[in-house]
Amino acid sequence: MESHLPFLFQGEYYNLEIDPHAQLDIDQGVILKNFCSLEVNDYAKLTIGKNVFFNAGCSIRCKESISIGDYCLFGDGVKLFDNNHHYSNYHVEALSFSTAPITIGQKCWIGANSTILKGVTIGDNVIIGAGTTIYKDIPSNSIVTSSGNVTIKPRQQYEKQVTTFTASDNLEHLDYLASHLPDVAFNILAGTHISPQLNSFRRFKNLNIYSNINDLELEDEILNRTNLYLDINHWWEVKDILNRCQNKNIPILAFENTSHAPEKAVQLIDPHHPQAMVEAINTLLNTTKEET
Repeated sequence: MESHLPFLFQGEYYNLEIDPHAQLDIDQGVILKNFCSLEVNDYAKLTIGKNVFFNAGCSIRCKESISIGDYCLFGDGVKLFDNNHHYSNYHVEALSFSTAPITIGQKCWIGANSTILKGVTIGDNVIIGAGTTIYKDIPSNSIVTSSGNVTIKPRQQYEKQVTTFTASDNLEHLDYLASHLPDVAFNILAGTHISPQLNSFRRFKNLNIYSNINDLELEDEILNRTNLYLDINHWWEVKDILNRCQNKNIPILAFENTSHAPEKAVQLIDPHHPQAMVEAINTLLNTTKEET
């Protein structure tokens, strides 16, 4: 606990993780009770108005922006998250997040064990009942309670899956392939953090990105449900993947300009004709399905 941080601590046991380039704008009279936890990442901004009170066990996870107005009261165990883990139909990323700001107006009372999620704006003079999850905007002068209803929706699973291991964000015609093969799951595995370019492919519902993957057991689990390997990544071959695919009898398709071992590919496709790759993928996947 840093003595210069602008909070009044009542009790003990706190977790404060304020990164060196985090921005804090904390007014006077902000109180934190026992077991509160605050994390503000580099270049994220946390703004708290005057005389705001956090009861025991509150937590704030700020990766972009959280703003709290004057005279707000937070009950025990309230949680604020301006971020979500990236996820797909098969995988939840541990170290990759989407973010959107949280804004809370003045004179609000947030009941115990409530959770406020990213992208939410709450107006002034709002009361939120205990145990409520807030995932959409709340107008000023409102009282919000939870009905306790549970909504369940499926995470789609695909009969046909193709996989690519990569150390590059340059994957030949990946957008074309994903958009023209909506019934095929594309698994893209990278052993490090990924670039914004590769991250942008999460817009395709059938495309699953695994970043920071260095787990042989998980890699094999993905390969075991892979019907076809696409050797479409530029730069070098990753993790001896072509031999691993051959050992598992996974057929390999490649573009002529991306193939790392042309002799291992069942077919090489002219990169000027991505539709030919779509047709080859469909043919091989249908053949594999018939054989199984």
